[in-house]
Amino acid sequence: MLKRLLTIGLLMGSGIAMASGKCEFAGSASIGVLEFTGTGCTIEGKPAIAAGKVSGEFTVDLTKLEAGVRSEHMHEKYLETKKFPKAILKLDPMVEDGGKFTGKMTLHGVEKPIEGVSNKSSIGWSFAIKLNTKDFGITQASYKGITVADIIIITGSIDR
Repeated sequence: MLKRLLTIGLLMGSGIAMASGKCEFAGSASIGVLEFTGTGCTIEGKPAIAAGKVSGEFTVDLTKLEAGVRSEHMHEKYLETKKFPKAILKLDPMVEDGGKFTGKMTLHGVEKPIEGVSNKSSIGWSFAIKLNTKDFGITQASYKGITVADIIIITGSIDR
């Protein structure tokens, strides 16, 4: 089964700066090769780097996601951005050198624990989180009879 991919980039200047960034997603039909893509949302947050650990809370403005001709359909039927305009990622302190981490994700008005993996690079950290949109009360997406997989991988990066 092909999986939806949501990429979130968090670009941060320092431990006290507001984060700014972008997010993109690419979705795949559960059967077939059709791809769905979107770009344009904004990200804000205050990263904290202390005692060899990185943590923080990051907000993604889902109302800015654009998916071409499918944008209105995505916002109204699935993400319901008029009711749930933001997604929030709360990272528990993760080891500065990378590895497994935990936190909470609020999406579609539902907060759930998440687990992920982080990797340290020379400019910061990258991370990946796998989640099921059904856990967040999001209806399985379909467009013109083609169903999109429920499992998504959220990836991002945090610069030093």
